[in-house]
Amino acid sequence: MEQFEAYSLLFTDSLVGNLVISLDSELIVHSMKMFGVYNNLIIVVVATIASLVATSINYFFGIMLWRIFYFSKNTQIHTNQQLLSQFFFKYNILILWLIFIPLWGKFIPLIAGFTKINFIRVLAISGVIKLCYYIVS
Repeated sequence: MEQFEAYSLLFTDSLVGNLVISLDSELIVHSMKMFGVYNNLIIVVVATIASLVATSINYFFGIMLWRIFYFSKNTQIHTNQQLLSQFFFKYNILILWLIFIPLWGKFIPLIAGFTKINFIRVLAISGVIKLCYYIVS
């Protein structure tokens, strides 16, 4: 396998592994590090970029979900969304750090988009956390 193909596979696996609709995990990152043939810096950079793209997609899924509920006539849904937004705004930094936990990391950007947290903040915190995760693992 050529280098470009390997890093493309890494990008695709990291992207799909971080989407909220996927139950897949990121096996390629660990496999490429185990072989030792590939450059660790490039592995970390490519995987981090892919996870940032997936975080952006998950965030916009949350915005689309909010728009679906926004037009609902049920007032209980609006009340619950406001309570969730207040809770998320109060503890947003602590909740965003849950991105480090692999399963929760997929859903936190979705909830952040649903509750209208600042996109740049979500992307920055997600980038730092995923970068640390890939360096440590």
